[in-house]
Amino acid sequence: MSNQITDSSNISLILVHDAWHGAWAWKGVIAYLGEREWRGLALDLPGRGNQARSPKPSLQSYAEAVAAFAESAPTKNYILVGYGTAGAIIQLASEMLYKGEGSRLSGLIFAAAYVLQDGESVTDNMPPQMADYFRQLARQHPEQAIDMAAMKDYWLNSVINDDNRYADRILARLAPEPLAPLEDKISLPGFFKNHPPCGYLSLNDDLTLPPGLYHPLMSSRLGAHRLFTVNAGHEAVIIKPREVAEAITFLATALLKDPH
Repeated sequence: MSNQITDSSNISLILVHDAWHGAWAWKGVIAYLGEREWRGLALDLPGRGNQARSPKPSLQSYAEAVAAFAESAPTKNYILVGYGTAGAIIQLASEMLYKGEGSRLSGLIFAAAYVLQDGESVTDNMPPQMADYFRQLARQHPEQAIDMAAMKDYWLNSVINDDNRYADRILARLAPEPLAPLEDKISLPGFFKNHPPCGYLSLNDDLTLPPGLYHPLMSSRLGAHRLFTVNAGHEAVIIKPREVAEAITFLATALLKDPH
């Protein structure tokens, strides 16, 4: 592969946050990546942080924001890292960015993330009762969004189940998540024929979906891929940033050294 990059100084790790979160969720991971001499760059998706809230948020607009941010990276190449629901976002961004050998996009890392099949939505990959509950909550919200504060039992028992010490502090920072991007059907006409090398970070104590749905069910859709497992729940990005940074650098190094 003529554009193979093995020096981390030539790579940016583009960190895409999960639903309800923002770029702030990656702060600890970025610090530990820096200790390992990797550059981590996190963006706020539309409607988060200082980004203007769109009257019609969509999976497409999220992917376009990621693609634009990635292309502005100061390094020769970059790897997209998608957490949770952002797995679908980096799939769609890859569809926009990856043109095979010579592309700046050198890999995809799915961190406890959704991997959608062409024509599916995030909610298609949830248990039906969970998707219906999200829709019910969105109907009750003035912006058709899902407020995690209205699902505190789910938050405590399924999302941050492995360490409740920070539960209230993190919950206070979470923003209502628009339903529309979770319902949007993804269009991936070329992704499964031609995508960059992929890695998957699996979290052993993740209860946000029933066991086996993230890995191996969704991860297997990537075909051949690198795998790293961390003993943590879904909020590992905040609760165990050192371990997440270690996993990301392991996967990124593996993808760059042996892209096939």
